[in-house]
Amino acid sequence: MTSMGYGADGRDLAHRVAWSRAHGPIPDGMVIHHECGNRPCVNVDHLRCLSHLEHNRIHQNATAWYERQRLKTHCPQGHEYTPENTKLKRGRRHCRECMRQQSREYYARNRERLLPLMRERTRKWNERKKASA
Repeated sequence: MTSMGYGADGRDLAHRVAWSRAHGPIPDGMVIHHECGNRPCVNVDHLRCLSHLEHNRIHQNATAWYERQRLKTHCPQGHEYTPENTKLKRGRRHCRECMRQQSREYYARNRERLLPLMRERTRKWNERKKASA
């Protein structure tokens, strides 16, 4: 299962594999649409081969989704998206305050495991610094 909820067959999306086995290769520029709306479904009777334009029309224009995201002024936790508080990563906005909070929580959960590693890294860094001086 992928992070988006689609079934997976190795590195391939399962619904695309199912379509290809039943109908042959998917033509360039075409997408496989789930008529049932169930992303992990691989029943070929529930799948249709559509152009991107047709697919976007069914899903009320994907561009509108991007526009809605762009118009958001705050992250889901309520922090404002400002240049100082926003990090762009893979074309998406991430709230720096939320990232700091997640980092603090991760460190608190994993402190016992991380502390010896951090001490060892500091020791090696200090040794290299003394050797180069």
